[in-house]
Amino acid sequence: MEDATGYGAPWYEPEDYEEMRLLLKDSANMPESYLDWLVRFEKSAKAAKLIGRPLIKIQVKPAKFAVWCHLKGRACNTEALCDFLSAEALRISNAGG
Repeated sequence: MEDATGYGAPWYEPEDYEEMRLLLKDSANMPESYLDWLVRFEKSAKAAKLIGRPLIKIQVKPAKFAVWCHLKGRACNTEALCDFLSAEALRISNAGG
């Protein structure tokens, strides 16, 4: 049986994108503009859906992520962002949606 579970992906509001780029220590791989990021996100979402692993949007607010990193003693980087996404997905799942 094929696993149809989706996976968490960061979702940024347009007004938060530049702040996230500045916050992440290793943001060099992030597109420079929100629109370029959105195009990349939509392509990834379509590809994930085709293989039966839909993206689950996890909204990331820069201030919330920065506080989470501080409380966890973590640098604000993509590794911490992945862990933050996992924690948020679990929190949302435990809350029933």
